[in-house]
Amino acid sequence: MPYLVFRVHAILDFEDQMSHTRKEWSIILGYEVRLDVWFETKRGRVQAFGITLNVLEGGQMRPVVRYDTAHRVVHKHTFWGGRERVEQNPFRTRSLNEAFQRAYADISKNWERYLELYRGERR
Repeated sequence: MPYLVFRVHAILDFEDQMSHTRKEWSIILGYEVRLDVWFETKRGRVQAFGITLNVLEGGQMRPVVRYDTAHRVVHKHTFWGGRERVEQNPFRTRSLNEAFQRAYADISKNWERYLELYRGERR
């Protein structure tokens, strides 16, 4: 049964005295599978995020698929087939709020399929 670990951090930006909030959580989807999520907001808008589906392999958590906002552009990383592939702006949107929601929905809905792709190509 999945369970949730939740953490919240308030970050004060001394340049403009506006409060940033960082929220993080992990969802344990199974004995060897975990979904790690974080996002930062400013004035209610997502500024950055990362969502990673991880699997326990060889005693270490390894990424299967990850969405992140490195360089302020959304990227989708996949880690099957013996290499990492990166897709730039997979949702074709400039809104980080929308991209975060769509990325979270994608991994939440398709995590089992992603795990099969990762494990199937590792055999």
